[in-house]
Amino acid sequence: MTLPIHQVVPSARAETSNVSLQKRPIDGCLPSSQSPKGLHEDLLFKANLWCRQVQDLEKQLAHARQQLSHLRSVTNDGDTAETLATNRPALQPPRSEPIQPGINKSRANADFAEVRSNLQRYGRDIFKQPSSHHQALSESPSSSPFSLPDLPPKSVADDLLRQYHVSFHLTLPILHWPSFMQTYEEAYREGSLKRVPRIRSALLFLVLGCSNLVRSWRDCWKFLEISKSLIDIWTEEISLDHVRCALLSSIVLVEMNLKSAGWTWLGCAIRIAQDIGLHREAGKRSAVEDEMRRRVWWSLYSSDRLVPDDSNT
Repeated sequence: MTLPIHQVVPSARAETSNVSLQKRPIDGCLPSSQSPKGLHEDLLFKANLWCRQVQDLEKQLAHARQQLSHLRSVTNDGDTAETLATNRPALQPPRSEPIQPGINKSRANADFAEVRSNLQRYGRDIFKQPSSHHQALSESPSSSPFSLPDLPPKSVADDLLRQYHVSFHLTLPILHWPSFMQTYEEAYREGSLKRVPRIRSALLFLVLGCSNLVRSWRDCWKFLEISKSLIDIWTEEISLDHVRCALLSSIVLVEMNLKSAGWTWLGCAIRIAQDIGLHREAGKRSAVEDEMRRRVWWSLYSSDRLVPDDSNT
C-alpha cells in the first residue's frame, strides 16, 4: 500500500528534528544543554578540595600553637638566656701570686720529677708513655743478663765504617754521623759496650754488617746475628735507633736474597716509625732531631717503594 506524499514527508522531518536535538560533545566539550550540570559537579569537586586544604591548614596551625605554648611554658619556668646572662656573675681571672725567687721553680721541678718517676714506676702496664720520651728512656745503658759481644779489631772496624760512609751513608743518610762516631770512639776507648745503650750497640754491628756486603757474606751474617741478639723485641721504650736497625736489617736481608725476611723487617720498621710519630711534624725538638726524623722517614718511604719491585710482591 502506497502512502500519500504528504504523510511521508512530515515523518521524515520529525526524525530529522529528533536527531538534531541529540547534541554530541565536540572537541571534548559538553554540549550547551549539559553544561550546567557539569559545571555544578566541577564546582562541587573544587569546593571539597578547598575544604580539605583548609582542614589541613587548621591542623598545622593548631600544632604550631601547641608547640608555641609549650615553649612559652618552658621559658616561664626558668630564666631566659638573656636573664641568665645578665644575672650570672662575671668570671674573674685567677690571681697570679708573685714568684718568690729561688724557691718555687726548684720546688716545682722537684715535685714534677717525683710525679713523673711515680707514673713511670706504677703505671708501666697501665698506659703507654708518649713518643717524645722514648728517645730519653732508650738511651740508658743496657742491663742485659747476657754477655755483651766483643768488639772487632779497631783497624777492621775503622775500615768498615769508612766503607759504609762512602757507600751507604751518602745514599741513605739515616745516621747522625758525628754522634754515632762519638759513641763508637767511646766504646773503643772503654774497650767494651758496657756503657753503650743496647740498641746503639745493635746499630753499630748492623753498620759493620752493611759494609761487609761487598766483601764477605759470612762476616755480614755474623754481624747480623750479633745485632739481632742485642735487639729487645719486647721493649716498650723504642726510639729512632730501633727504626734504623729494622731498616738496615731489611736492606741486608734483601741484598743477601732473603727477600721475604727483608720485606717483613721493612714492615716492622714502618710500624715502629709510625709508633714514635715520624710521619708527623708535631712536637718541639731540636733542629738536628727534626732533620734526622725526616731523613729516616723518607728513607723508609724510598725503601718501601723499591723493595717490592725486587721481591716480586
